[in-house]
Amino acid sequence: MKFLSVWKDRILSILKKYRWLSANKAVNADALFVRRAHYKRKINRVRLDISRNLVMAERNNKVKFSGFSREFFLMWFFPIGLWFIQPRINKLYEKNHH
Repeated sequence: MKFLSVWKDRILSILKKYRWLSANKAVNADALFVRRAHYKRKINRVRLDISRNLVMAERNNKVKFSGFSREFFLMWFFPIGLWFIQPRINKLYEKNHH
């Protein structure tokens, strides 16, 4: 967390220097920065859970990160990764519902 606070302070000082952020809006920008970092962590957690659950459903056992890292990084590249992941999800759905 110290790393984030250092970068946050630097970004805020740059914005103030160039008058893109007035002094009275600093609190709002600070809250926005923290909120944005929080949402990014949540989105990454969702990507992690989806990729782990997909591989666990296919293999029927628990896996480590090395077992589902490919799927996790495919989730980062959303439209392209979805082309590879969606057919696997469809195959699991068909297997379990027929």
